[in-house]
Amino acid sequence: MAGLGMKELAFDTRRDNLPESVVMDKEAKGLMLTPPYINNGILEPMAIGIDIDSKFNGNNGTSPNASDVAELINMIKLLVNCNADMLKALSTGEVNDDVCTTIIGASQVPIGTVLIY
Repeated sequence: MAGLGMKELAFDTRRDNLPESVVMDKEAKGLMLTPPYINNGILEPMAIGIDIDSKFNGNNGTSPNASDVAELINMIKLLVNCNADMLKALSTGEVNDDVCTTIIGASQVPIGTVLIY
């Protein structure tokens, strides 16, 4: 159970409605993992693996027609309040580092990107 602290354990048990003993056992067997988010202090712990609730992704991003950072932050808050476990950045417009840093800093859940095909 390397890396899983009591705070994360308690959060995982509440979020996924599992007894602590189940989370600890699954973590120890490698069937469940709670990645540490060492570079972002506001991310919520999130277990990934067997016997946990379904996860859902929320999508957000900018486009050439709409790239208001305040609107993106409001969308992040809305998606998190609707229990999004992860966000996908689907920006098609030009996005600078300041916008990305602001968006990442405003999110309590991880943000990933989607490759453009």
